[in-house]
Amino acid sequence: MLAEGNADADTHLAGYGEIDFEGAAQTASSVATNSFNPRMRQLSLELDRSDLGLHFLAGQSWSLNAPTKSGIDPRGVDAPGVIDFESVPGFLA
Repeated sequence: MLAEGNADADTHLAGYGEIDFEGAAQTASSVATNSFNPRMRQLSLELDRSDLGLHFLAGQSWSLNAPTKSGIDPRGVDAPGVIDFESVPGFLA
């Protein structure tokens, strides 16, 4: 989920959250039931000030080790097309 908006002409705010159901507690079993738990993959808040040239990111986001499409962009990671335990070589997120 992405929620974003402008507080004023120079201030941009955004909040981003991403979950999946790949979490597995001690009680999770794909044999008896599909009882996997939800887990948080990313959850972050951003503040951009265009007049000062500042960008703040707080929360859990991709590592800087992850390859990006261009520059440093918290949602511009060049990730595999599907969530898989066999990621492409060089993907360290």
